[in-house]
Amino acid sequence: MDNHRTSIGPVANLLRTMALGAVCLALQGCFSSFSMSDADITLAEPVAAPHAMKTGWEYMDQRAFGAAIQAFRVELSNDAENESLRFGLAEAYRYAGYSQQAESRYAELLESVEFRSQALTGIGHLKLSNYDADGAFEIFSTAVAEDEAAWKAWLGLAQLRDLAGDWDAADAAYKRALLETTNRAVVLNNHGVSMMARGEPQAALAYLDMAASIASDDVRIRTNIDLAQAMSEEAPDLDREGQPDSKVRARIFNNRGYVAMLNGRHADAENYFNAAIDTHPSFYAVAHKNLRTLKTNSAKPR
Repeated sequence: MDNHRTSIGPVANLLRTMALGAVCLALQGCFSSFSMSDADITLAEPVAAPHAMKTGWEYMDQRAFGAAIQAFRVELSNDAENESLRFGLAEAYRYAGYSQQAESRYAELLESVEFRSQALTGIGHLKLSNYDADGAFEIFSTAVAEDEAAWKAWLGLAQLRDLAGDWDAADAAYKRALLETTNRAVVLNNHGVSMMARGEPQAALAYLDMAASIASDDVRIRTNIDLAQAMSEEAPDLDREGQPDSKVRARIFNNRGYVAMLNGRHADAENYFNAAIDTHPSFYAVAHKNLRTLKTNSAKPR
């Protein structure tokens, strides 16, 4: 099979959509647009009293994005010109889902010598999350033209080339991102997802195993490994002794169901999703949503 320019059938199109979702997860979330001012934002996470607050960056590391927004605001009230804090606030808004606030904060940094390429990259990801592929491509291209070390922009370009089925260009962008990155596990994980989107689970496992060797506790990487194993029919035998706990088993069942759904094996998919729900209650929402998707697709005329 030609690894780079294949004809894209229905399953591959679904996998390409899956790749977008998986990449977004790897980069800490997909984002939607809201129309509100800073003052209208309600923070979901409880925040300690100001004297006990962590820094905005510490909250970002914990994925507590609402708390990060408040922390960055407090820090900026004492140091309004600090570009690192201003960039952190823009990032926190983006990861929390406040696209308009994030874009306006990024725009304030476009004249910054230190943070211009990172601000451009953030805007590019906002455009990508809002399905503006052409706009995202232009912004990412500008970022890497001005700063070849902008690895997240290279990663964005790789994702766009995946979505276009331009595998040669995707591979080149992933390689450049890996060369420049400060987080090799993220790039390797996303390249693995790209290989799944091409229908090459064995190649995907090679990348994902390398990612797992760097970030062994990353649940998202483990999930993608499970999915690649299911695609290659090398998923573990869950009936043997010594198999993982019920939550991990449920995740594997759910992933097997997702692969079966993509491959048109709807009866198998339904059985796997129900097994995930029965195995661990925390998978009820995920597997139930997949069941609804399965039933919706099954009801569509062929």
